[in-house]
Amino acid sequence: MATAADLFVLARNRGAAYLAAGQLEAARASFEEAIRLRPDFADGYRSLGIVLVRLGHAKDGVACLQESLRIQPDFAPAHNSLGIALQSMGRFEEATRCFQNALRYNPAFAEAHSNLGNVWEQQNKLDEAISCYKEALRLRPDFADAHSNLGCIYLRQGRLELALASFRDALRLKPDLATAQSNLLACSNYDPDADPDGVFAEHCRWGKEQLSVVSRQLPENVKPASANLQRPLRVGYVSPNLCFHPVMRYLEPVLVNHDPAQVEVFCYAEIQRPDALTARLQRSARGWCWTSGMSDADLAQRIRNDRIDILVDLAGHTARSRLAVFAYKPAPIQVTWLGYMNTTGLTTIDYRLTDSILDPPGQPVRDTEELLRLPEGMCCFAPPADAPGVAPLPALQRGHLTFGSLNGLLKLNYRVFDLWSYVLKAVPGSRLLMFHHMLAAPAREHIQQQFGDRGIAPERLDLRHGAAASGYLRVYGEIDVSLDTFPCTGGVTTCESLWMGVPVLSMCGVRPAARNTAALLARVGLGDWAVGSKKEYVAFAARVAEDLGRLALLRAELRERMVRSVCDGARFTRGLEEAYRGIWKRRCGRDKE
Repeated sequence: MATAADLFVLARNRGAAYLAAGQLEAARASFEEAIRLRPDFADGYRSLGIVLVRLGHAKDGVACLQESLRIQPDFAPAHNSLGIALQSMGRFEEATRCFQNALRYNPAFAEAHSNLGNVWEQQNKLDEAISCYKEALRLRPDFADAHSNLGCIYLRQGRLELALASFRDALRLKPDLATAQSNLLACSNYDPDADPDGVFAEHCRWGKEQLSVVSRQLPENVKPASANLQRPLRVGYVSPNLCFHPVMRYLEPVLVNHDPAQVEVFCYAEIQRPDALTARLQRSARGWCWTSGMSDADLAQRIRNDRIDILVDLAGHTARSRLAVFAYKPAPIQVTWLGYMNTTGLTTIDYRLTDSILDPPGQPVRDTEELLRLPEGMCCFAPPADAPGVAPLPALQRGHLTFGSLNGLLKLNYRVFDLWSYVLKAVPGSRLLMFHHMLAAPAREHIQQQFGDRGIAPERLDLRHGAAASGYLRVYGEIDVSLDTFPCTGGVTTCESLWMGVPVLSMCGVRPAARNTAALLARVGLGDWAVGSKKEYVAFAARVAEDLGRLALLRAELRERMVRSVCDGARFTRGLEEAYRGIWKRRCGRDKE
């Protein structure tokens, strides 16, 4: 007859096996049984806490982890797990203390160093994060996650070569590391030397790997809940950014303008820190699901249960995406839109929403999705309600032209530095103002060195950093012309510049991300500001500097042009709903064949 000790060992081992296999409910029952048999089982409380957090019961999970530490205060793994749980709830300061406690009890705990780096990164303390990741790698040189995390920091600082090297190191050590795979794919969009065909092949390879993992779990055929062609469509939006995030400048005007008679909105929110915008978005949705902690399979089943007709990915291969859920094909029609300017690589996603400038007809096919070109453009834009008025042209008072860029540093590369240096040399006396909340040392020093190596004196550069709040739009009052990046051009940043009366000089490329600004410029009547070569770019900048009167007139009318085109959320949403209805009818027609 089995003793209590035997039953405890059995429950403990069974729980560990279930947890490793991702069978969370079974793991939960086993750890609860182990704790019943041994109430002072500190690691049992820790393991149960981990399971509860993954099941979406974060508060109960935190209580279990705290109980583990009450039993064993110096239990470093429990401090680390509690930090992870608190971080998932957006309680960053408490999470920081937990990781520091874990390291106090075990200074050689590489995972805790890396996790502390993660929470520093989320608080934009990048130097501290880099130190943590490097210490984790000193302790464990084969720590693939730390390599990938370090790459993300380098990318945010505009150090593209180091970022690419870090992601490749991570995949060399752990080829199936999903975060590093997506990070490298996303990074390829910023690489000026990346071959478009090669980038497409890598996206396809990733997609095939995802499908091979879930192929045996796919339903035979996901059919619409009802083939009624006129009923409201149940549209699900999946995003980690349903909060104050640049992409929401595009999505919020759609959600508030959706006609309930046409679209019933469901949102699947992979967010850690809900905010005031989250609350506004919730009010626009019929259904809302917090997805943090849910497995891909469980989220896919939730979407099936919600009887979603059209499921829309809003993140692609960007941070905290739930793109792998789309491999399960939980909805009869699946779409990718807004958050990622490239193919996903998943053949289970049916359409990529775009327009005729981002993806001109007749171009080589580099998408696993069918392109659905929206007639009103790929997006609409909601300007910040507290944006300041348009300031007079600065050059009229200063006597020199000020070029500017507020784009993310991850879009900078050696070719951008080359081109902008040519512009500064072609326009005597001109200055370059760059502003970004990441523009502190060492990023600022890196940029100064890049321009210095190209013969640009430091006094011609004005490199600033500050809070990423709406007040930064006042910086446009000091800029005459914005210079766009490439091969990944501006999106929301371009819209903000135009809203503030500052035209954007851009250079088109062959990828969708390299034509984003061009598509926006065309909609406000500035198609000629998107040129086709470096030579044209420099020459155009020089011509603009010679006619300040014309530039001042353009500045005064740009906001009204935006109102009539890019910022007409109601008109755009009607067009989007027509597109949804069109692909719905097309799908129902195929099902009848």
